[in-house]
Order: sequence, then C-alpha cells, then structure tokens
Amino acid sequence: MIRFGLALLALMIPILAAAETPPAPSVAPLLYAQLLQRYVVPAAGEGEAAESRFDYARFHAWEGQEEFRRGLRVTFLSVDPGALDAETRVVWAINTYNFLVIDLVTENFLPADEDTLASIGDIGEGGFAVFDQELFTVVGNAYSLNSFERHFLFLDPDRDAGKVSPDLDPRLHFALVCAAKGCPPLLADAYRPAQLEMQIDAVTRQALRSARHLQVADGRVRTGQVFAWYAADFQHVDGGIPGFLREYGPGGLPEEAFEPAADIEWDWSLNRP
Repeated sequence: MIRFGLALLALMIPILAAAETPPAPSVAPLLYAQLLQRYVVPAAGEGEAAESRFDYARFHAWEGQEEFRRGLRVTFLSVDPGALDAETRVVWAINTYNFLVIDLVTENFLPADEDTLASIGDIGEGGFAVFDQELFTVVGNAYSLNSFERHFLFLDPDRDAGKVSPDLDPRLHFALVCAAKGCPPLLADAYRPAQLEMQIDAVTRQALRSARHLQVADGRVRTGQVFAWYAADFQHVDGGIPGFLREYGPGGLPEEAFEPAADIEWDWSLNRP
C-alpha cells in the first residue's frame, strides 16, 4: 500500500477507532474511508433526507488532493480481484468504482472562478463518453467505468438478450454512485466485507425513500431510471420489480398487482452541495 507522509496524514480527519479488525486495506483503504467521512455531506432541502452530496470544490481546493488521489488510485487498481473471495471482490469493486468517479470529477473540476463542470457527462469528447473510455487497468486488462461494473459486479450480463446471472444482486445498483444528483446516496464510509450485507441493504432502502427513485401517488407507482435501464437485472427477484419495491421500499404501495412506470427523470447535474 502507498505510504503517505505525516504531513499528508495530518491533513485528513482523525482516524476513528474501529469496532472490529480493520479490513484488508487494499479493498477498503482507511484513507478512502476518511475521504468520504470528510467530504460527503447530507443533502439539504425538503424531501432530500435520503440523498447525499460530495463536496468536490472543497476537496479540489486542498493542495494535497492530487497526491492523495494518485496514491488511492494505485492502491485500488493494484488489487488482483481473482485472488479475492466473492464478497471481498464486491467490496473492492464498489469502493473502486465510486472512488474512480470521484477521482475523474476532481481531476476535471475547475477552480471556483472558472467552474464549468456541470455534469460528469461533460468529461471527455461527446456526451457521457467518459463512461465508455478505457481509462483503468486491472491485472493488465483495460476497463471503462461501464465495463468495470458489468464485469466485476454484475457478472457480465447480456441485458439486450435478457440474460443475467441468477446470482446478480440488483441492490448493487444502489451502491454505485456516478456523480449525479439522480444517483443513489453515496455513503459517508467505505464498504467493508464484514458489513457488506448490512450496508447494501441500508443504502437500497435509503435510495428508495427518495422521490428520485420511487414515488407513489393516487395508486400510481413511478420509479427512477435504474428500473428501466437495468430491468433485466430484477428478473430473478421474487415478484420482479414490484416484489423488489415491496421488500425495500418504504411502504404505501398498492396492495393489488401493479406495474410501476420507470419515468422519473434522471438528474445528471453534478452531485455537489
């Protein structure tokens, strides 16, 4: 793991005492957890309690951020996921994906007096090209953000053909955060192997308390675009998407059978305060 000088460490928030043996630093680095604890903030405003923001401006303004990001990038991308058990690999992949998104946005975030980055979709040539650019290398193989999540988290699905693994956990869609206000909430902590089930369950329920992902009015159920873009990923859930919403949603769903409309518009504006 990259060693940071005392001066760099002093700029981070104090290390919190752990209630259990710390996880392997390569999949849930302590400095990554500290990054989230310091710069993730709850969203303010009525109806936004189930959302969060990342303070890119404050992180970008820290003079040590480039060295810090470089160190974490090496730490995450030096992992051999083939040497990890399935649960630990999921933890590594979630933390790596979310960090790489923060890293890309910070790299392209301009000072306040020149701030023009309104969306992650503005990075790269062409709208949202950043998601398909092969920018990262893991064990000699190049990945984009999209191919990284498909391979390491969603078990290489063929969604167009409706072919997904029965082992695919659709809750993972609510653990990944793509730097948009329409995304699920970014936890103010790293995912950890010993807490993975609890964390994924909690963030899924938290997301579905937000009107960006689930709305119920006059017996009509509306959902966010996750349920449209990745509908095939819910096919192995008991009851499909309605069953998933009944289990993880906050209640108030129609008692009779229903077909939710995935028509809540996705907000691609940057998830900054």
